[in-house]
Amino acid sequence: MGSKYARTGIEVAVGTEDVPRIPAWFGEAVLFGKYWLDSGLVGYLEEEVRAVRGRMGQYEVMDFVLLLISYAISEERTIADFYKAIAPIKDALMSQWGRNRCPSASSLSRFLGCIQSSAVEALRSLFESDLHRNSVRVKQGLGLFDRVRDHSMVFDIDGTVCAVRQRAIACDGKNDPPVQRRSDRACAPGYKGRKRGEVIRNRTTVCVAQTSEWLGTYGSAGNGEAKRELERSCSVIVRYLQQQGLTVAHGIVRLDGLYGMAGLVSVVQATGLGYILRCRDYHLLATTTVKRRLECAIAQDWQRIEQSASELLDLGYIEDLGRGYTAPMRIIVVRTPLKQHQAKIGKRMKDQAYELFLTSQSIASLSGMEVLSLYRGRGGFEQRLSEEDQEQDYDRWCSWNRAGQEFWQILGQWSWNWRLWMGYQQSRAEVRQTVWAECETEREAVRDRDLITSTAPELPPSLQFLQGVTELPAVNSTVGDASSTSPPR
Repeated sequence: MGSKYARTGIEVAVGTEDVPRIPAWFGEAVLFGKYWLDSGLVGYLEEEVRAVRGRMGQYEVMDFVLLLISYAISEERTIADFYKAIAPIKDALMSQWGRNRCPSASSLSRFLGCIQSSAVEALRSLFESDLHRNSVRVKQGLGLFDRVRDHSMVFDIDGTVCAVRQRAIACDGKNDPPVQRRSDRACAPGYKGRKRGEVIRNRTTVCVAQTSEWLGTYGSAGNGEAKRELERSCSVIVRYLQQQGLTVAHGIVRLDGLYGMAGLVSVVQATGLGYILRCRDYHLLATTTVKRRLECAIAQDWQRIEQSASELLDLGYIEDLGRGYTAPMRIIVVRTPLKQHQAKIGKRMKDQAYELFLTSQSIASLSGMEVLSLYRGRGGFEQRLSEEDQEQDYDRWCSWNRAGQEFWQILGQWSWNWRLWMGYQQSRAEVRQTVWAECETEREAVRDRDLITSTAPELPPSLQFLQGVTELPAVNSTVGDASSTSPPR
């Protein structure tokens, strides 16, 4: 029986010729490179950033910087994957800066291995100057407004750890040479937390809470040098505030328990910045002044996610603490029954667990509950570190040279900030205002004032100017694009 439909032939042609695929991130990398050209950063890079190398070859510093910023934009997991992705477009990528050759992966590795601290500091200075020129303007209403109408910017300083695993090598100390590991130049034994590995590298980061801009990164082997890195972090915050047209008193630094000791708190106090931090110097609970304040302080219920019986005790300012504290501090204590205290932090005394918090903010500007709420806002900074790991992951290893790795991480933060600035330019969003605490009624204000005057001790002589402050308006926090001229809603 014949077929109802006529049959047609099908011809399939297969070729072995490769068809290049342009990566999806290539357009963004071109825009970032053009930004460097139009802003004059390429010229400054050639003049100020010098790398001393044994074999100069035919490449300049700008060739490797262009590759590294493209690597940061690309989000490729390894340099090997990055070089596979740029194989069809490497000539076009290098031509945007007038270069006609693309360095190989081995050349990039040798370049980062030759980077010295002088080149890192020169690149850091260039990064800060570009940040001051293009950062989000905050003077028009971006930040935190407390009860006495003072405007403050909140900054987060914290470290992130990258662990490295090392293979176990059987070595006879008498007959075999000592084991040499490449990671020893950048890593050292230290506290790993939940990460697996034998050695770590610590990186201290500084971020603006309201704008999500990175202000700096300071890396070191092992647990790092907390005091030196904190000094540098506070210095860059002071320069940022000055460039924004604000005073040092407009800055509030949020710190975790790593910095809650006298030697580190005094570093922040010396700069004049405000601070809110968790204290791990629990010997303060044994001092006579703190004991006396704890006995007469009024306990307030501290509402947490889990329904616990935690109490908040605001001890006010204490001037003569000793133990290395050079300036008066306001101490806030959270007391929890030991049976309901599940966290590992805190000091256990009898049937209670005590947590200490230190701040420079006065009672008139922020109540004890608001200080703790603002400190808990550090969770947003932890989320930002997580977003950084997902989007760009600056802890990717590019070099086992300590300076070379930091050179790459500065360029990574630069690409993050550039993306933020371009986003602000594209969408001029209004400033969003969040009310942290409602205005108190006149009756509540009078009642609280009577309680404070009857129980709280007088302020130290250096803070007597706050003694008569009674007006308690709302506490507001604004985030968004401060370059817009529209006032906060």
